[in-house]
Amino acid sequence: MSPLPNLESELRRKIKGDILFDDVARYLYSTDASLYQIQPVGVVIPRDKDDVIQAMRTAAKYGVAILPRGGGTSLAGQTVGHALVIDCSKYMTALLEVNAQERWVRVEPGIVRDELNRKIKATGLHFTPDVATSSRAAVGGMIANNSAGTHSIVYGKTVDQVISLRALLADGEEVEFRELTPEEYENKCAQQNLEGKIYRETRRLVQQHAEEIRARFPKVMRRAGGYSFDLLLAQKNWNLAHLITGSEGTLAFITEAKVRIEPLPKATGILLAHFHDIFDALRAVAPILPHRPAAVELLDNPILRMAQQNLELRRHCTFVDGDPAAVLLIEFFDETPEAAAERVIRLDEEIRQKHHAYTCTRALSAAEQANVWYVRKAGLGLLMGMKGERKPVEFIEDAAVPVEVMPLYLREVADLIGSFNREMTMYAHVSVGLAHVRTMLNLRDADDVKLMRRISEGTLDLVLKYGGMMSGEHGDGLVRSYLNPKFFGPQLYQAFRELKAAFDPQGILNPGKIVDAQGMEENLRIGPHYHTRHVHTHFHYREDGGFARAVEMCTGVGECRKLTGGTMCPSYMATRDEEHSTRGRANALRAALTGAITTEHFTTKRLYEVFDLCLACKGCKSECPSNVDVAKLKYEFLSHYYDEHGTPFKTQLFSRPDILGQLAGVFPGLINSVLQSNAMRKVMEKVLGIDRRRILPLYARQNFNRWFKRRKIVQNDYHSRPQVVLFNDTFLTYHEPEIGQAAVKVLEALGYRVVLANAGCCGRAQISNGLLRAARPRAEAVVDHLEKFVAQGATIVGCEPSCVSAVKEDYLDLVRDYDKAKLVADNFLPIEDFVLRHLATNGKANAFKALNQKILYHGHCHLKSLFGTDSSKSALARAAGCSVTEVDSGCCGMAGAFGYEKKHYEISLKIGDQRLFPAIHAVPVDQRIVANGFSCRHQIEHATGRQAKHAIEILAEAVA
Repeated sequence: MSPLPNLESELRRKIKGDILFDDVARYLYSTDASLYQIQPVGVVIPRDKDDVIQAMRTAAKYGVAILPRGGGTSLAGQTVGHALVIDCSKYMTALLEVNAQERWVRVEPGIVRDELNRKIKATGLHFTPDVATSSRAAVGGMIANNSAGTHSIVYGKTVDQVISLRALLADGEEVEFRELTPEEYENKCAQQNLEGKIYRETRRLVQQHAEEIRARFPKVMRRAGGYSFDLLLAQKNWNLAHLITGSEGTLAFITEAKVRIEPLPKATGILLAHFHDIFDALRAVAPILPHRPAAVELLDNPILRMAQQNLELRRHCTFVDGDPAAVLLIEFFDETPEAAAERVIRLDEEIRQKHHAYTCTRALSAAEQANVWYVRKAGLGLLMGMKGERKPVEFIEDAAVPVEVMPLYLREVADLIGSFNREMTMYAHVSVGLAHVRTMLNLRDADDVKLMRRISEGTLDLVLKYGGMMSGEHGDGLVRSYLNPKFFGPQLYQAFRELKAAFDPQGILNPGKIVDAQGMEENLRIGPHYHTRHVHTHFHYREDGGFARAVEMCTGVGECRKLTGGTMCPSYMATRDEEHSTRGRANALRAALTGAITTEHFTTKRLYEVFDLCLACKGCKSECPSNVDVAKLKYEFLSHYYDEHGTPFKTQLFSRPDILGQLAGVFPGLINSVLQSNAMRKVMEKVLGIDRRRILPLYARQNFNRWFKRRKIVQNDYHSRPQVVLFNDTFLTYHEPEIGQAAVKVLEALGYRVVLANAGCCGRAQISNGLLRAARPRAEAVVDHLEKFVAQGATIVGCEPSCVSAVKEDYLDLVRDYDKAKLVADNFLPIEDFVLRHLATNGKANAFKALNQKILYHGHCHLKSLFGTDSSKSALARAAGCSVTEVDSGCCGMAGAFGYEKKHYEISLKIGDQRLFPAIHAVPVDQRIVANGFSCRHQIEHATGRQAKHAIEILAEAVA
């Protein structure tokens, strides 16, 4: 029930956008990427500025606070509070105007930083603050937080890019904050309204406390705490937009921003200096700065090790040499690649000779540099996703000090943390003296919560000692605002409170941030009083330490809210709804486990709706820095849901494609005619919910097993050849035997004797549909059967990626005998991996001829997420002489039976139409398309009319 039903009903009458007041939605908006959780009153997702005005005025009428929100990636808790959350990230995302000549853009607050830069890329300009969360950070949130990022030594902070802001004051009045001449400022002060009062009070406070402002504000470039009186004091023509920037939504609601854009660098080069001692790395920073780098970043050993263990990141760690205690990432901008490379080389020589780097690697190509920055940007998520009871907690992670004293400051911080027998880890913007230090604490332990405060207060003393700032870019929020009275002193702190009162007389704009804040240990998301209900699970969650811990691996960094690139999260990319993101689903499940949304069994119908659009693509398994596996969580949830609510007939039906294949194989021609008939498709839509616009996969007139048994063996040495076992999955057996035939042709051409596994269906459909009670014995039977081949020294190969992933990934945590399952998994390969391994060992010989064809390659989600597509592409290039271009296509949108269902049909096509379908339409009709996934091929043909092939079919064509 809504806590304020009258507020909700009035908002529904007035607002064109979305109104969310149910318990699940409110829980999803109760957290961000910080330590904190506070249930909001409700959520408004406005269509436009008028919706925001109506929401603010209506909330004020009921005395309800307002909380602006963008991507919800705050690390300090700025977007958490008991308020009406207004989320601008779904609809208020427009690029309103571009002026390349004058170098500025005008945007709505919800536009994502990377999306903005993608849209203006053709101008050769970009919005410069490059935070680690740039793929999902909203520009409005970056302004409210005064974000900076890795290249602030060149470009400055967000405030340095803000020209003007349009914003709503606490009374709903729209105003523009921009640079004003003294005369214009006087005219503003003369106004007898809230805006006039704001201008008068701001001037009074800054002038009255000028000496204290000069004395108290630190002289470091990175400062994002308190209210920025110091910026106004330094300006001839005051611009209150710079006061709003960094105010965390406590002074006004930003509805539009005019910001500067700068030229993209013409050429870049990166040097990666490796150190055995992290303090040697820190001492090297000051001597590096005279070389005029564009960025100097530090990655410590724990981050690098976690990156090398991460499924997605480890293939990007090519720049790491050995096991360094720290790596300095030093980037140069220049006019030409040659000039940038020369600067890298010069510093390489100096840093080895004079500053104790034991080795240096270089990233000079675009691909090499992309690897470096990909790993660097993942540092935050890697730390937050660390397994174990003690986590690297963010609370002193944002302090900035002068570069020259940074080694001394960090040595004392390390000593402080060590004095409590705790460890720390960090990454850092060392070019500007900002170190993101994390302390290893267990916040479920009340003593560690107390320890967190002691370390926070001790760090404050050190920051003051070394002339630094407690927040360099992450802001005050709930975690640091309580320190502001001591940091700024009573005089300035009272001035802050008076400024807040001038802007917000009723105290309704994101209260409790910057001034009048809670204690840092209050409202923790996971603290001493956090408990979850016990659930008897089908998966073991061996690596995570249990089901609840697997759910809690989501830390809220929001990588799943990115809009382009990679696979995760296809349903969010299509809907832009928080609940259809990886983060949303994990948080909803956590809510159920803690009893926050139900005191009974956790499998509610509302939670089923949250998981309904999850395509189980497993993109989150690799792309989420914490490797949150929402696909597995969905399987587990569905199993318990069906135990409580019953399993639908269609779920049971489509979970046994092997039985359907056996039955259809009796009269395949008749069955195919029925499946294609309009009458039957109408019946299936009504009875089974299968959209009539789809035709279910047809059955082969002769199944693969029958063909294999009847085929003629012509090789005289066939039975003396080494054996390879082909996993004859359900799809190639009953639907597409030509793929199995192609596999046999290729394997025999390579000199192998092919034996069929005949292990039956792998159970992928049962697993994906949550029928885990039936899937486990099926999986164990397959493992037992395949283990016999492994014992004989044979390798097993599979063609269908989803079946390969079931055996190699899902089985490991589902079956009871892990060691046996691991043995089978280690000897089970995607067929192209096997081909490539053979070529690497034996060479191409005369097995293949060059086709010299261009291929557009779409990777199956499971293949991309768990194993990568390099082997498949390399096999096509090396064996068949093909030129392969992979589409950064994400998910095709089919996902097994998902895309066949009427309720999912439109979103299924919408997901595919984001990147995959346009890429296919863009290539010539005679260009080959490769998609290894059974569902992918069907989706491509349905949506584009183009026929895609499995890679093994192309290789079979190339057999000499």
